[in-house]
Amino acid sequence: MENVEFSPELDRLRTASVKLIQGDERYMELVMHWMDACGSIIRPMLRGKATAEETKMIILIKELINSTATREEVTLYRGLNGVFATHLLASAQAGYSFDRASVQSFTYGKDIALGFTDEEAGCCLLEITIPIGTPIFYISSWEAINEGDAARSEQEFIVPPGRIVFTEVHREEESTVITGTFLATEWPPLLLK
Repeated sequence: MENVEFSPELDRLRTASVKLIQGDERYMELVMHWMDACGSIIRPMLRGKATAEETKMIILIKELINSTATREEVTLYRGLNGVFATHLLASAQAGYSFDRASVQSFTYGKDIALGFTDEEAGCCLLEITIPIGTPIFYISSWEAINEGDAARSEQEFIVPPGRIVFTEVHREEESTVITGTFLATEWPPLLLK
């Protein structure tokens, strides 16, 4: 992975996040879990039902995300592929929005995000503006665990559940680019399975 130069605001968020992870074993365990199986946090949020263990991890991830917030607007990226990307591309136009009931991850590195797009379908790169005051957390595991090894990470930030509102769709050499704004929403209630 390419080592990405962070803006001063994202570097502040990254530093605060890494210190918090390194200072608490529960958070370190969560980061390791995220690295191995982030779906076990995301899937229960999407279906609205979680086991006691899943609920514990979701509460920890909520604590982490809410521990830092943007002080200025930042731009992050997410590469999309598969059925969801195809559906999104068919719907993509300025003004279209979609809600996500779970946490979402984005990267600061555009080249990193392009590695997750579907080249054959030409889809899609989300280029998202994160407004001032949005809860956000840098969770790139290798950097936190290996004290600064950013080269092995995906430069990954996670945001709370929210809505993405598209502002523009255009074609670039590598992919279709969908620009938009992220708006945090309430965390959905979880029912114990």
